[in-house]
Amino acid sequence: MFLRLCFALSLLLWSLLLTDLLAMILLTCLCCMLLLLQGAQATLLIRSFRLLLWLFVPITLFQGLFTPGMYVQYPIALPLTFEGLQRALWLCSHLLLMFIAALTCFRLLQSDEWRFLLLRVPWLGQRSVAYMLLLPELRAVARQTLQEQRVAWLEQPEVWYIKWQCFPRLLVESLHKMFKASKDEAFALWSNWSMRVKTLHTSVTWFDGLRLDFFYAALCGLGWWVYV
Repeated sequence: MFLRLCFALSLLLWSLLLTDLLAMILLTCLCCMLLLLQGAQATLLIRSFRLLLWLFVPITLFQGLFTPGMYVQYPIALPLTFEGLQRALWLCSHLLLMFIAALTCFRLLQSDEWRFLLLRVPWLGQRSVAYMLLLPELRAVARQTLQEQRVAWLEQPEVWYIKWQCFPRLLVESLHKMFKASKDEAFALWSNWSMRVKTLHTSVTWFDGLRLDFFYAALCGLGWWVYV
């Protein structure tokens, strides 16, 4: 885990410090390959790119319209400049690299490993133990409650105004169930506090997943050698 953490920090630094367009594109492709190797589906990358399009289009328009330089004559009718389009391509590539690199870093470590690292933060770790223990249980409760309310929503008559009349009631019921479940989970956690905290502290060590760490350590060393 320690070597994977070093690679994740190095990846974030590269995404911030790189200025060459070709290097940014290559590192973005490497991050996409790592995401696929980690089990991420291609639809995740497609959704991420579609989400970033809402930023790419305004960046391209603003940079192309307001950057001085030589105008593009064909086939674009807008007064865009070559220098503005080049600047927009650099900015969009850098933004895409930072987004994909952050996504890769978060998937390099499992949720138990992130909790292990968070517990080692001096001030934050002590105050976040209860939240880290409650969050998995509350997520499961919220998922089950929303699934039940969705089934209740679909069982309503196929008349649109009747469905929307039931929507506030179902929403309030969902919130009430989740608040009640959170109180029950908090009471159960307080009753078994010492055992749950001991389990949380001993579930992960610095040397878990050592075989995989050597692969990322080799990538980290190769990346710094290329960067320097």
